Amino acid sequence: MQTTLASCPRNHFYRLYGRAAFIERLSFAESSAISQHAPMAINLLEDMAGLRQGETVLIMGAGGNLGSIGIQVAKALGARVICSAGSEARVDIGMGFGADFGINYNDRDLAIEVASFTGGRGVDVVYDNIANPNTFPKEIASMADGGRLVTAGAHGGPVVALDADAVAGRGLTLRGGTGRSAEQLSRAMNWAASGKINVHISRILPLSAAREAHILMEDPGAGKIVLDPTLDRG
Repeated sequence: MQTTLASCPRNHFYRLYGRAAFIERLSFAESSAISQHAPMAINLLEDMAGLRQGETVLIMGAGGNLGSIGIQVAKALGARVICSAGSEARVDIGMGFGADFGINYNDRDLAIEVASFTGGRGVDVVYDNIANPNTFPKEIASMADGGRLVTAGAHGGPVVALDADAVAGRGLTLRGGTGRSAEQLSRAMNWAASGKINVHISRILPLSAAREAHILMEDPGAGKIVLDPTLDRG
């Protein structure tokens, strides 16, 4: 059966203003993945954390798209980037996207490694998108005095322990948000079109392979899977 018309809630559509160069430069799969993650990364790092040139940021979940895009956004803003993930393979993904230093938090102590890289100062910004109960206290311990933590993901928790004494005593700031405005989406797509942001896609399948895609998603290490309806066109 061929579908010619489809409906979608109105609030799932955004009008993109400007030249929209990404239409010519990005594939359907790239545009889909970038539009899901990049506006959030830009919102967290640039708009909420106010990450500045020369600052140091710790990016958690470096092997996923929200993490790997966060690395690229941070580098584009002129920051030094420490990436962290739960395996060497996923740390390598983060390093491949431009991180300056990588930490496997299942193999090494996150706070000790961050302190070593920063000369004991800690990071200015923590970008958390996993809410892992085992790593979150280490993320707080990795922050410099007056540091900012931003978060948008919770698949590793979502309930975590928080040292409120450290937050108050060291003047730390914690903020959460997503980032789905039309302006942030336009910014993200134009950054991608200019080459500032790339995306890691594991599999691209036609829409007719939706069942196979759902089966693949049962594997936590499956990575980003995109269903591309244009592949079904004869």
